[in-house]
Amino acid sequence: MIDKMNSNKANQFDLQADIKRIKDTAGHVARVVKSMRQVSRNSTEDQLTKVSLRETLQNAIDLCAEKLKNSHIKLDIIIEIEHMINCRSSDISQVFLNLISNSIDALKNEKNGWINIEVKENGDKLIIDFIDSGLGIEPLIAEKMMNPFFTTKPVGQGTGLGLSISKAIIESHGGELKYLEASQNTCFQIELPLELT
Repeated sequence: MIDKMNSNKANQFDLQADIKRIKDTAGHVARVVKSMRQVSRNSTEDQLTKVSLRETLQNAIDLCAEKLKNSHIKLDIIIEIEHMINCRSSDISQVFLNLISNSIDALKNEKNGWINIEVKENGDKLIIDFIDSGLGIEPLIAEKMMNPFFTTKPVGQGTGLGLSISKAIIESHGGELKYLEASQNTCFQIELPLELT
């Protein structure tokens, strides 16, 4: 852009387009840094605090945005009612990030892949479904995948701790993380008690 400005061939529309791109990129970087700070902080001493569920989901999505784009995966959030959730937000963000990342990895070779995050109430529970266009997980893998150190990823690409830690985090909030075998597409479901929201 500086070269364009210094040349006699500078075009106002080109410069405006360049400035918009720089502004958009700076905004994206700021969102990613904010999300990284939110997700990566040590929360072991944190008290439960009220946070926006949509904003907490968005923090995780912002960290995956480039991966989603490069993998040509469409992600939608479907929320019936806006919720504030009482939680350790960096822990919950890590769970959301793990589930989204796992879906992206599973769909990387699929054309027209998609991920839907659906939030609804069911009685005294808040239900958050992470559904992707995959056709489910083999029963032998599904049986072991929440065990610590179990992974199907190549050496160096996974610790096998993501789902077991995510399960422990959700349980520490009085909820449950489960894989829904009966779902037509691959679906992980988080249940949280509504009194926490």
